[in-house]
Amino acid sequence: MPYLREEKLTAQINQALEKLNISIELKDYLNSKTIQEKQELQNSCLQEITKTDKNINDIENKLSRLMDLYLDNSITKREYCTRKEKMLNEKYRLHKELNHLQRGQILWLELLESFINSVDITKNIIKTDDLQKKRELLEKIGSNLTFRLADNSAEKATAQIALGFKGFWAVLAQKNPQGKTAEISEKEKSLIWSGWPDSN
Repeated sequence: MPYLREEKLTAQINQALEKLNISIELKDYLNSKTIQEKQELQNSCLQEITKTDKNINDIENKLSRLMDLYLDNSITKREYCTRKEKMLNEKYRLHKELNHLQRGQILWLELLESFINSVDITKNIIKTDDLQKKRELLEKIGSNLTFRLADNSAEKATAQIALGFKGFWAVLAQKNPQGKTAEISEKEKSLIWSGWPDSN
C-alpha cells in the first residue's frame, strides 16, 4: 500500500495552491472589471427601480384612501380587509422585486469583490510550514482532497493528491494553471474574468 510522506504531501498541497496565486496586476484588473460591471448593472436597473418605487408609492396612497373610505363608513369592514390584504400582498411583492433589482443583480459581483480581496492570504499560507493553516485554507476553498496512485506498477506505486476547488476558486485554478504572478496577457485576463459568472 503506497503512502505519502508529510514533506511530499506539503509540497503537493503547495503546488496545488500555487494555482490560486495571482499577480497584483491581475488583481487590479479583476477589481476594476468588477466595479465597472457593478456600475453598468446598476445603471441598467435604474429605470426598473424607479418604476417599481413609483408603484409602491401608488399602493401606499391607495391604502391611505382605503382607510379614509373605511373611516367614513363608505365601505364595510369585510370589504376594507379584503382590499387591504390584496394591496399589502402586492406591496410585499413589489418590495421583493425592488430588493432584487437593487441588490440581487449585483450580489455575485459583491461576492467576487470579497473573493478577490481575500486571495492574498493564499500567498502567505503557501510560504508557511503551518499545516493547520493549510488545512483550514483547503476547507475554506471547498477542496475535495483525494489520494490516487501516481504509478500503477507495484514497485513504483506512490500516492498523489488531487484537489478539486469550487466556486471562484475553481475558475482561478482552472484558468490560471501556472499560478502566474508575473505579467499576464489581456487574453489571459479576459479568460479568467469570463469564467466568474458561471461559478456563482
